[in-house]
Amino acid sequence: MSEEKDLQGAAIDPSLLGPTLPPIPPFTLPTGPTGPTGVTGITGPTGPTGPTGLNVIESAFRASKQGPLEAQAYTAGDDLVLTFNNEQFDFGNEFDGVSTFQPNQDGVYSLAAGARFSPSSTLVSYGFSFDIFLNNVEVIVTTNDVDFFADLLVNISTIYGLKAGDSVQVIFRATTNGSIVGNQFNPTFFAASRFPFTSPIP
Repeated sequence: MSEEKDLQGAAIDPSLLGPTLPPIPPFTLPTGPTGPTGVTGITGPTGPTGPTGLNVIESAFRASKQGPLEAQAYTAGDDLVLTFNNEQFDFGNEFDGVSTFQPNQDGVYSLAAGARFSPSSTLVSYGFSFDIFLNNVEVIVTTNDVDFFADLLVNISTIYGLKAGDSVQVIFRATTNGSIVGNQFNPTFFAASRFPFTSPIP
């Protein structure tokens, strides 16, 4: 019995254990060369065609009077169609270079105009109206009485639905004689541009 106990005691004596070896790192073989590309598979079916884009034509112009040679004489009571000889840009070739804007495409348009009126006499008050005509019909108008004795500066603007081929002009009326003038600082001008809407014009 005593001999068996001695053997068990020797088996667990720490002094008889050797040092712990470090772990062996994993060994990875180098990657071999890439093989040749396989045969291309059969092409799949073509997907559905997407919606067709809008056939949009750019539309914007601006023209003005600049200088005394472009002034227009005005007689009291007349309907004067204003002219704009200095074309600054016209993307769609829709302005005739004189007085009329004709859009090439249906759409919602921004319309704007301004004028400088110089009365023949600065000693009288007078009334005036400044209008946008569509196909010879007044659609937008501003009116007022002038009590100060000086030149008049007036502007008008709106958003309006136009059809292709419509005719848009600017008309001036007053109760006194004078002239429509313009320069680079206070221009008499006419401008239009189309908004990128796709809804039908009411």
